Parts: sequence; structure tokens; C-alpha cells
Amino acid sequence: MGYKLIAKDAKEIVIEFAKNNKEIVFETYQEANEFAVKVKKENRWTTGYEFSIIEDE
Repeated sequence: MGYKLIAKDAKEIVIEFAKNNKEIVFETYQEANEFAVKVKKENRWTTGYEFSIIEDE
């Protein structure tokens, strides 16, 4: 099992994170959370988006 980070805005537009056209799946919840913090800190577009960490199926 792994964890994925998604972001959703007020219009319910969902952003999934990928690298080289492959979804990013984290081994631990903590890794996903650290990535979320980094993305929020380094990018202006994150304002207005709600971030969630979900289990990968």
C-alpha cells in the first residue's frame, strides 16, 4: 500500500501529482505529507487548493 497526494480547488478541480507521466506514490503517509508541505511552500498556485493524502489502491 502507498499514499498519493491530491489537491482540489473550490470548483472541485482535482490535481494529481506525477513525474515523467507516472503518478507519484509515497511509501509512507509522512513522506506524502512532507511533499505536500514542500509543494505548498514553493508554489504560489497552491493558494485556494485543499490538499489531501489518500491511500493508493
